[in-house]
Amino acid sequence: MERPASRKAHIGFTPQSEHSLGGYRVQGRGEDAQRLVSAAKALEAAGTFAVLIEMVPEEVGAEITRSVAVPTVGIGAGRGCDAQVLVRQDMAGLRAGRLLRFVKQ
Repeated sequence: MERPASRKAHIGFTPQSEHSLGGYRVQGRGEDAQRLVSAAKALEAAGTFAVLIEMVPEEVGAEITRSVAVPTVGIGAGRGCDAQVLVRQDMAGLRAGRLLRFVKQ
């Protein structure tokens, strides 16, 4: 049986890429910002119902939100997103390493 295609999109830092990126690293700085905006537009054109934007500079999150008609949800992507998520493991300090900058205790 074939699995239905997912209609949500996750861009910026993705947890499955943590090791290939060398750990938790902000994505979308400099010229890479336009790549994320283009990716969000392509995902919207492909039929996504929302875009989850993780660990990108605030201005990039806002630019993505302005560039697409679907809702954007930010995890450490700034106030410019349509909604915000804070992962409880991050908030409660239940992960190894230093506290992420967008997590306030």
